[in-house]
Amino acid sequence: MKKLISLVIICLLIMPAGVFAKDYDLVKSLGIMTGYDDGNFGEGDSLTRSQFAKIVVTMVDREFTPYKSVSPYGDVPHTHWAASYIAYATEIGLLSGYPDGTFKPEKEVTYEEACKVLLNLLKYETSPGGDWATAQINAAKNAGILNNVTATAGASLLRGDAAIMVQNSLLIKPKNDSRYYIETLNYRYFQNAVIMTDKTTSRDKVLTSAGIFGKGDRFSESDILKCGDLIVDEYDNIAAFLPKEQILQSYVVKAVLPGGIATFDNDMQIEIEDDVKVFSGEVQSSYQAVKSDIKTGDRITLYKDINSKTEYISIEKDVIEGPVTNYGSSFMSAFGIDANTKIIRDGIPSDASAIRDYDICYYIKQSNTVLAYTKKKTGIYENALPNKDNPTKIILSGESYEIGSIAAFNKLSSDGGIKFGDPVTVLFGKDDKIADVLTTVATDNQVAYLINTGLKENTNEKGEKVYRYIATLAMPDGSEIEYGTDKDYGTYKGKLVYFSFSGGKAVLTVKNPSNTLAGRFDWGNKTLGKAMLASDIKILDTARYEQYRIGKYVRIFPQRLDGVEISRDKILYAENNEKGKISVLILNNVTNDMFSFGLVTKAVNQSGGMMLMGEYDLLVGGEKRHINTVSVIYQVYGGQPALFDFEGQELKGIKPLTALPDSVKNIDNNFVYTVNSKFPLSDKVVVYKKTTDASLDYEVIPLSEVMSNNYTVTAYCDKTMQSGGRIRVLVVTN
Repeated sequence: MKKLISLVIICLLIMPAGVFAKDYDLVKSLGIMTGYDDGNFGEGDSLTRSQFAKIVVTMVDREFTPYKSVSPYGDVPHTHWAASYIAYATEIGLLSGYPDGTFKPEKEVTYEEACKVLLNLLKYETSPGGDWATAQINAAKNAGILNNVTATAGASLLRGDAAIMVQNSLLIKPKNDSRYYIETLNYRYFQNAVIMTDKTTSRDKVLTSAGIFGKGDRFSESDILKCGDLIVDEYDNIAAFLPKEQILQSYVVKAVLPGGIATFDNDMQIEIEDDVKVFSGEVQSSYQAVKSDIKTGDRITLYKDINSKTEYISIEKDVIEGPVTNYGSSFMSAFGIDANTKIIRDGIPSDASAIRDYDICYYIKQSNTVLAYTKKKTGIYENALPNKDNPTKIILSGESYEIGSIAAFNKLSSDGGIKFGDPVTVLFGKDDKIADVLTTVATDNQVAYLINTGLKENTNEKGEKVYRYIATLAMPDGSEIEYGTDKDYGTYKGKLVYFSFSGGKAVLTVKNPSNTLAGRFDWGNKTLGKAMLASDIKILDTARYEQYRIGKYVRIFPQRLDGVEISRDKILYAENNEKGKISVLILNNVTNDMFSFGLVTKAVNQSGGMMLMGEYDLLVGGEKRHINTVSVIYQVYGGQPALFDFEGQELKGIKPLTALPDSVKNIDNNFVYTVNSKFPLSDKVVVYKKTTDASLDYEVIPLSEVMSNNYTVTAYCDKTMQSGGRIRVLVVTN
């Protein structure tokens, strides 16, 4: 079930709107209020009428130059530092003196007086009713001048509150004007602008959602990816950036799902609408456009408004530590993990003791999680693309693999010392790219299942053609490895072998089955008979027939064998770990899962003298195949469900399936139910519906259709459930 994000906020940042972290950036930048010479802004100090006169004049005319030839009032001689400011403010009607002809320049300004002046500046009228002081304050509140300010009539105006009132006024549209007041001063004003990055082609520029601007003196790296009011001067430099109130939630991506993103942060899933804006470096996009590029280990940060609505997201690529190749328990010291660290190995919750040599490990600090990956591929290093000096991909035993780390690049490039034709083991990381390379084979004297052998042509680093004997082996974890061998081992195909190395080439020896294991496989109790099973057991089921040119095998998960009785002759090899538990099991066709299943729709057998011929039409899954045989025929009939043994397109055998003796009463996704029992379905069960009663024409239908309709169903299995069988085919009729 989804765990939605009405939960833990990983990172919370709240900046009060209008206060702008008490920096007063806008009034400082415009030179309206700069503070004292000692750097202190003095926000708790009261403001005099002369100081307020300078503020008002600077708001009107940034280029105002004081002059000393005027004495506007009897108590303001021309020698007074603010004489010209007071004179100009009086001239334009924003300030006035007292009836006795004085100005009282050192008298403290009250909140209502400041409100009156700023209302006049913005051409707003006073609200009618009440006393004069209250009317000024109410009108200023309605206009937005007093946002984030608590004004008391008759109280002296503090410098900090004055700065906020001025900033608010600069970002208000005067009455009957389409522009904000600050725009009348030759500034540009962008609301809800996002500072994207300062990593542009010019070190003194910054990219925003509103455009590219000079950093000026007010840019701060701490503002990157924040949203707020952006003020730009006439020289295209940032004059001020006023971040708005936001909530930030940050997560590390586990996987991108159709309904959202699964994260490593308490296994939460977050939902993001497709049209949400995305900022990543210099790119502005939408979530719909980028979600296919989001990978495990990327960090997603949601930027929300105060109502928790996601406004936009940012993506930081690959924030996790690693890759680190583990040796012993080196990953623990590499990441500094503790007892509370969560360990996930190949997607399965584990513990630190489960990490093995050559596991590729990563660490997510934010959620204190280690990710370990075990995928390996061993083969011949045949080529590097586009070249060995700058490889991005390599060809390993005919397959192409992408290089995904500096360590792997260094080892596989011209300076790395690994030559074309050398056997190597590549270790894959979280993105399924090569994270590291082992120049010596990670494991020697191992048991494997020999699939194929042959002579292979390669080109060495001099461009010369060379030929090598090779062997392809299936490992217990289901992976295939290819080695150059000392000779042709074609007679060993389809057998268990030991392999070791001499002179850089694999030497194979047949491993004859020898064990005393037998009994019921009980995955719940982790036992096979009396033996204990390791929780990370690797199981390979094989088919060992001499007529195969290439050996058959399939990796089996332990749940598949739960409840199966396994006899000694079905166990080819078992290996115990250091705790004495079975960690490797190689079987002799316990499950039949390496074969195909379907219907014989036509069977014609002919014999004449010594000649045998057969003609068969088959439905293999939903694919039609026509097969002609010579010297061999199969005792099957049209309409019969069967097991098909193919090697490529060549048919090697047909074995009829067995119908359940009791009628089917019910079916779900996992079982067929009869009156007396239930039988497990194969995860690849095929359902055939007969199209007409008179013919052997069938169509493949989904299992869900059978469960929702009242069909007559006949179920067919390949062998008993206790011996590893499954329901392979369902045939339904109306």
